[in-house]
Amino acid sequence: APVSKTSHRIHFANSMLLPWLRQKPEDRLKSALIDRFVTVYGDPRMSGSRNFQWRGVDQAAVNLLLNWLTGDTLRAFMRILEQTADDIWRYRRKFWMAFYEAGYVEEAWLALGTDAARLAERLKGEARGVGYGRLEVGIQPNHSVLLLRIGSLVFSEWSHNGSLRAFRVNDRGAPTLYQKTYNGRELRDAVSLDFHNGENERPQLTHAASDRGTWQRKARDFIKRQTGVFLRDGDIL
Repeated sequence: APVSKTSHRIHFANSMLLPWLRQKPEDRLKSALIDRFVTVYGDPRMSGSRNFQWRGVDQAAVNLLLNWLTGDTLRAFMRILEQTADDIWRYRRKFWMAFYEAGYVEEAWLALGTDAARLAERLKGEARGVGYGRLEVGIQPNHSVLLLRIGSLVFSEWSHNGSLRAFRVNDRGAPTLYQKTYNGRELRDAVSLDFHNGENERPQLTHAASDRGTWQRKARDFIKRQTGVFLRDGDIL
């Protein structure tokens, strides 16, 4: 029987994951661990897996795997942007990976149109932890949305020059991570928190002047106001 079905389930997961709290595994080993645990124990982002296979496993071990899955999902979004003609993907990558590497991005999930989803499936050969739901209604097949959480904030980051939106986790219109399908029109119509202190008609943030760091600084300062988290220009630009 798979180890997840035996009395050794908890000890095996703890012994394989907890040592990596103190040091970072090389990418090949990390990918092998992700593949092993997602295949045998189930994806811990999914409620069924959390309630059964992962039950009793040290929360620090589960959180470590969740962090690795978040990294794979973020990197997949950037690769999808790169391959679907998004002109500012490299600036988005620099910004969000800076927050991830600093330990502030706690969760990430993708909502993908049909073409973007095909790209994601190909990327799973390199990043087993890519997680996504289908993006439907009012979108193009190559559109994608990154959903991520930093503290009490959930962000929706649209591809193809789409705007960045932010919500408090418990806001009525806040998107829920880990869904199988998303309504693109509803995601786009949800009213964002205000990035502009009331100075703009629309509260969401467009990705203006990426090469000058305009939107990056505004997003960074918004995150600081809301959460206290701060990164320097040298980290995000």
